[in-house]
Amino acid sequence: MELVLFLLFAVCIYLWLKIQAGENARNDQPKLDRNIPERVDVDNSPNNPNLPNISVNNSTSIAELDGPGMRHRIHQYPDGHVCYLLYSDMHSAYKFGISRPNDLARRILTIRRNVIDVRLVGTRVFTSYQNAYDAEKAIRRRFSSYRYRGIEGRESGRTEWLTLRPTGRGFNFPTPERVEELFRERSTASLAELEIEDIYTVYLAYSKEKNKYKIKWCRTDNLQERIQHLRTEVPDAEVRHRIPFDNRDNASRVCIDMNRESGALSGQRRGMHFHWIEEPSCISVFQRWTADGERRN
Repeated sequence: MELVLFLLFAVCIYLWLKIQAGENARNDQPKLDRNIPERVDVDNSPNNPNLPNISVNNSTSIAELDGPGMRHRIHQYPDGHVCYLLYSDMHSAYKFGISRPNDLARRILTIRRNVIDVRLVGTRVFTSYQNAYDAEKAIRRRFSSYRYRGIEGRESGRTEWLTLRPTGRGFNFPTPERVEELFRERSTASLAELEIEDIYTVYLAYSKEKNKYKIKWCRTDNLQERIQHLRTEVPDAEVRHRIPFDNRDNASRVCIDMNRESGALSGQRRGMHFHWIEEPSCISVFQRWTADGERRN
């Protein structure tokens, strides 16, 4: 009998010590910050390694978004939102929706998981989320009888597909191509209105032997030296047109944008390289300037 009582007492002591040890271990753990959210939306997380982190200066991997005109358009308002229009040839259908500018490329890539050929065909940019939401709601209401039901997959926004492109007053979606065209026209017009001090220059070199062009920039007083250096690579290189600038950063930025838009840019920062190409997309801008940096009448 005494042995049974001793064993029962020993078991009680063991269980009490184990409970105390567990409570001490919990007290020793670091306190969690109460401000940390319990759930993170993976698709919208800027640290998601499977999707690009988009900003106004980065390539998005969406060709329609990477022109200087489109980058300027969708990022023009601090709290702006984009009402976008996509199109799929496979379904002959249009997808509408709204997005923050930095999330638009990520959203398109997400939709492509289910609709692989979707591409951006139009944008409307608003100063706030509310205005973009109202525009989206108007499209849903106005074109409800044209809803397309052949899209599967929750991520593809299957309730926001139409068999008809939204048109008419209040439903105009300029295409990326039109946005770039207008951007070039306005950029050229602003240059023409100003008397710019000729300190830096963005020039268009041409080689008849290669039948190709190269866009570069430099200080204007170093131009002849740069051309001589270029001729060590291509003997018949010559300046066809050049645009003067009074600011180094502006000259550099315009040169990089022109090369990027023309598909002549590779590398980044100090490893950046401008290539010879058959016909730059911005050649019409250069043609308004002479080889001496004077505007044509």
